[in-house]
Amino acid sequence: MKDGESYSGDEELPQSEGAVRRRIAVIGAPVCDGERELGVEKAPGVIREAGLLTGFRRGSFRDLGDIATEAPKRDIVSGRVRNTSHVVDGCRKVKQMVANAARERDFPLVLGGDCSLFPGSLAGIIDVYDRVGVLYVDGHVDFRTPETTISGYYSGMCLAAAVGRGEKELVGIGKTIPLVREEDVSAVGVKSTNFEASELEEFKTSHVRLFTSETLKRNGVSAGLQEATKPLPKPLYLHFDLDVIDTAEMPALAGIHAGAQLGSGGLSYREVASLCEHLATLPLVGMDITLYNLNLDPDGTYARRIVELINKILPSTLC
Repeated sequence: MKDGESYSGDEELPQSEGAVRRRIAVIGAPVCDGERELGVEKAPGVIREAGLLTGFRRGSFRDLGDIATEAPKRDIVSGRVRNTSHVVDGCRKVKQMVANAARERDFPLVLGGDCSLFPGSLAGIIDVYDRVGVLYVDGHVDFRTPETTISGYYSGMCLAAAVGRGEKELVGIGKTIPLVREEDVSAVGVKSTNFEASELEEFKTSHVRLFTSETLKRNGVSAGLQEATKPLPKPLYLHFDLDVIDTAEMPALAGIHAGAQLGSGGLSYREVASLCEHLATLPLVGMDITLYNLNLDPDGTYARRIVELINKILPSTLC
């Protein structure tokens, strides 16, 4: 599938009188914020080939292809951050494709790439819906800033940027600053062991709600998700990072060899599958899914599991 080429199966969907037709707009975002994450830039094509499109009913989707971007051939370090112009360019392209799909009343499904695409994808949604709640389902809270980052990679700074903290070029990617109010965000599934001291101090000054994987395990994912979403404005945008799953059950993650995915303690695949079933009941208007590294999945086992999770989330997004 070439950039911009679309396929939508049957052109018409049966719908009840007055119903709004919504298709899934599949957008490949092979955004990679640096050398550490190499492998994620090939993820959109692999996830498609693992059965994603054949899992959707005919006429319920269109494939918009991938944004045009290249993975960094080497990291360009500026101050304490890496590859700023590359990440900002990728986010701008993601924003445009997501906004175009949302204006068509379609449901943007953004296949990453890594988490650095999140501000761009959210900015595209905000262009159309103005104010949304955000469910940030991730094993990390990604709340570092250029002042507190250790690695310099934007994957660890993307939520902070979305709420107005961080690199001005990324903070200003959308029509509003911040893209989303801190009180309109719930971070779900974060492993408490993934907080670094400086990041934790920064996060404590925010109004982002936190629901750790330990809390979800103790209280149940259904109760945790209900508590996380109840106070948020509607509709909702979903960021879904695969590192919310315990690395023992999802080892095909970018950064795992570089030490970016530390230890166990995430949700089990079964718990995440249950979480996805509950996500399917929510008024979602778009989502991104990130961090799959095909280089660590030689037989495609984990790509197929990713497709299973997406299919659990999406059925009720269509009218």
